[in-house]
Amino acid sequence: MKPLFLLTFIISSFLSANTLCQNKLFKSLYLADGEKRTWVIDDEQAVLFSTKVPYKLEIIRSVPQFGVYFVSHGLKLGKDSLPLKIRQVRNNIRFVMDDKNYYAGRMIQKQIASIPALFSQEVSPNSLVFSGCCVMTGISLGGNKYVSAQFVERASKNDQKYLSDIGARFVKDGNDIYIYRVNPFFTDNPFEEGDRLIFLNGEKYADLEKLQLDIMFSENYADMKMTIERNGEVLDVQTKSMPYYGGGVLGDTFLESLGIWFDDKLNILHLKMISPFLKRGVKKNSRLVAIDNQKVETMEDVQDYFSSLKSDMPNYFIFYFVEGERQMSAYMKVNKELFSSDAKVDNVDLSKFIGKQPKKFFIEERREARDIFSNFDGLKIRKYLGD
Repeated sequence: MKPLFLLTFIISSFLSANTLCQNKLFKSLYLADGEKRTWVIDDEQAVLFSTKVPYKLEIIRSVPQFGVYFVSHGLKLGKDSLPLKIRQVRNNIRFVMDDKNYYAGRMIQKQIASIPALFSQEVSPNSLVFSGCCVMTGISLGGNKYVSAQFVERASKNDQKYLSDIGARFVKDGNDIYIYRVNPFFTDNPFEEGDRLIFLNGEKYADLEKLQLDIMFSENYADMKMTIERNGEVLDVQTKSMPYYGGGVLGDTFLESLGIWFDDKLNILHLKMISPFLKRGVKKNSRLVAIDNQKVETMEDVQDYFSSLKSDMPNYFIFYFVEGERQMSAYMKVNKELFSSDAKVDNVDLSKFIGKQPKKFFIEERREARDIFSNFDGLKIRKYLGD
């Protein structure tokens, strides 16, 4: 009888604690403009996820890649309105709530740089992800994806419009951090697969998450000095942080800087009007199935293929797409001399990756911003690959 009583007591206590937690978190819920769900994080800002730019709200900051917006809430914080608590949570137990529903589950993958964290089930977008102790751990992006609270906290203090990228993707092995993918379309990229990071701007990193956040939230076009170990030799290399065109809900294939974005299954989500892919007849919703003779099914496949070519770029690429029964290919020339593996790191004009190109290619789109991709209308797309 005692074990049954004890189990009943534990379950009742757990449910009671979570009910109290929900009631507390509802005090951080602010319905902006009377209906738009936002979550209060400090005296001035509330955060939300949206695939549309929330023009009716007073936007203070934003992270275009994630569709994350920080808006003014105008509330007087106190007993009835409380900011969310953010701190590191070590366990994987997670809960999700919107203004009506409540879910229990677990984190099945931490956020890796710009790759969102994963929840154990699909939930509605713009819901609050939190731990059992009422601590915010993220904001849902729809499906089972969510952006971490640590990312939200850094973004809430960042006035720069675009995240930064240095053309490398990192992984931790034991106590060491290595470069495991390299973007060959990144200007004078000095990195190679397998480089071991020793210092970044004089700082030694043991925490991969902190390293990636520091890179993404560094200033655009800032000088980045790195000490690496390559084949037993210690090298000092320099590069510049550049605006990050991908990541988050926009995907990350290394092709975003050519004005093309994909979903997880490599269906085209968006093409800028000045993208060279659009010029070659590629259409939205077409699916990328191969590059040259290499089959690709995921964003990681695309990254792996381009990264493997960094030190030996081919003369051209052929991209293969399907749309229903329609099949097509897009041929793109490569100016190999501009992809030197020992290139000096200077602020080079990216247009030199192509050579001659029509003037209209550099004209910025000026249509009215509508969706998440419109945040990138201010960035000029360079044609890395020629005709």
